[in-house]
Amino acid sequence: MGGMAAQIPIKNDPDANAKAMQSIEQDKIREVLAGCDGTWVAHPALVPIARAVFDNHMPSKNQIFRSTGHHDDEPILEKHLLELPPVDKRIAITSTALKKGISIVLGYTEAWLNGIGCIPLHHKMEDAATAEISRVQIWQWRHHNVVTQDDQIPVNTKRIRRMIADDIRMKCTAAKTEGKWRLAGKLVRRMLFCVRRIDFAEKN
Repeated sequence: MGGMAAQIPIKNDPDANAKAMQSIEQDKIREVLAGCDGTWVAHPALVPIARAVFDNHMPSKNQIFRSTGHHDDEPILEKHLLELPPVDKRIAITSTALKKGISIVLGYTEAWLNGIGCIPLHHKMEDAATAEISRVQIWQWRHHNVVTQDDQIPVNTKRIRRMIADDIRMKCTAAKTEGKWRLAGKLVRRMLFCVRRIDFAEKN
């Protein structure tokens, strides 16, 4: 089984929607050619795209006979599982990425406080996994005294607190209600600043 395509239909923006649909199609093609027997999507409207790709590339009931290697003639080894893709920190560690990460953690936490387990964010369907990845990333940047590469400003407690407050204020204004944003902000600050690193030697 392949992974979920997180993209969802984008209303009122045909160009952005077309790009998102193309991304989903390419993702499903990659999965079916890798030997997956099925896949899943984040929105019912995307089922025809996924079905068409699998109907076109998988005429049999399953692909148990296909190689699951890196390439058709190369099996997956331990080194492949441990290999991290190279990422240019000048692109990855930016003020925009920091702002987006904080927005994701706050947005999901506020939804969770209202009993909602997944929400659309930035034209994608997101859940606790996305929020946790964003939270850990911000925690790591702060813990390792990282600076955002586009402006050379440190990712420190003061900066994060200010960005959380700004995001809460913006969301409350947009929604015309405080909802549970302030409680979400309190929880997010605790998650970002009060998590103590556990030493495995100490734990054992």
